[in-house]
Order: sequence, then structure tokens, then C-alpha cells
Amino acid sequence: YQGGEAFGQAALDVARQGLKRSRELLLVEPAGPIDIYLYASVAELQKAFEMGGVAWAGGQASPDLRVALVAVAPGPEQGLELERKVPHELAHILTYDLTRERYNQLPVWLREGIASRAELSINPDYARAVALAAEKGALLPFETLCGAFPPDSGSAFLAYAQAESLTRFLLERYGQAGLLALIQAYGDGLGCEQGAQRALGKSLSQVELDWQNAALKSTGSTLSALGSFGPYLVLLVVLLVVPLTNAFFLRRPHNGRK
Repeated sequence: YQGGEAFGQAALDVARQGLKRSRELLLVEPAGPIDIYLYASVAELQKAFEMGGVAWAGGQASPDLRVALVAVAPGPEQGLELERKVPHELAHILTYDLTRERYNQLPVWLREGIASRAELSINPDYARAVALAAEKGALLPFETLCGAFPPDSGSAFLAYAQAESLTRFLLERYGQAGLLALIQAYGDGLGCEQGAQRALGKSLSQVELDWQNAALKSTGSTLSALGSFGPYLVLLVVLLVVPLTNAFFLRRPHNGRK
């Protein structure tokens, strides 16, 4: 209802690309048509959510109804917004097509991680949020992200960032087959720890530890880089500090005389 035909066409093009990405990620075909409703502002979308009893969200998919609602304002930033929000919600619907009535048995972090990996332009702030939380020892335990994400926006953002990061790690470490096996295990009703154990041969806690070690590599590499400059720092001290110290003592008065 805003943005004109060009905006609608851009949204349709992104939807087609996002659908293709989810199909390739999950190896599933859509079970039927999907309706996407675009709101011109978050405020207008929030009004619709409030009517449905949803506290806050930048987008929402109802997989069983095959409906996605997203807020994207026409303008200079519409490209990135479309590429993130539309494929994200489409991925939820295709995940439902893969799992059907077992969809809600998947951990929330996995559902959101898959949806985030389907985005055409993944939020670069995700990686920064995970790195900062890892450095501060403030990562959210994944056992707390199985049933729901935190209600406050700051913690929720970190939860989305961790979900994307862990899902990417799973794909890199175990491949697409590992991801699909994990979906199958959780769809069969196994708990958060047991589902990972059956699909990946490790409990979720063990997988999380492996992921943390990988996530901390970026922080560790920075420290290693600083460590590699150690000899040069010593040389700098010798070249600059020592001569300055000698000059200071040479210019000091001796017995009241200069």
C-alpha cells in the first residue's frame, strides 16, 4: 500500500531468492502458495500484532496459515530490510513444510537459526554481538533458548545472533546432513540435549562448548596478534624509553649545580 510497483517488484524478487535459498538449505519444496503482507512501518505492524496478542516483533510468520507479515519502509534502506526480513519469515514456513505438526517440537534457537541463515543479507551486528558477549563471558546458555527467547530486546538480539552463529557452525562442522538429522531428531520429540546426541553424537552442551571455542577464536586471534608484536614493543622501549631516561638523568642537577 506504499512504495508503488517498483517496491512491490523488489519485494517479489527478494521473496523468490529467499524461497530458493530455503529450498536449497532444507531440501524441501513449498507445500503451497505463501502470502506475504508488507507493512510500511514497524508501528503499523505492531498495531496488527497487538490485536493478535504479540508483544513485539519485526516480523511474524504463521506457518500453518502460510502467511508472513513484515515491516519494511520504502526508501534507501529497503533493499537490506527486504533481504533480511522476507527470507527469514519464508524460512519459517518452509521449515514447517519439512516438519509439519512436529514444527513446534524444534528448539526455538534452531528454528530462528535456520531462518537467519536463509537471509540474503545477514545482519553484521550478529557477529559483533556474539564476539562481545564471548569476551565478557555473557553468552546465553542454549538450554535457556530451547523453549523461548528472552522478552527484552537486547537479550533477544543476542539470542538471535547466537542462534545464527551456532547454526552456521553446525553447517560448517556437520554439513547439511547434520542439520537435517538434527531437525529430524528434534521433530521426533527428543529433548534439547538428547536430540543433538542422536543426530550429532554429542549432547547440546558439548556442541555448545565446541561452538564457544570456535566463537572465541576471533577474540583469541586478536590477543595472538598483540602477542606477536611483543618483541617489537620491547625494542620500542629500548629505542625510545631508555634514551629518554638517560637524557633525564644527565640533565639532573648534581650537588646543587647544573
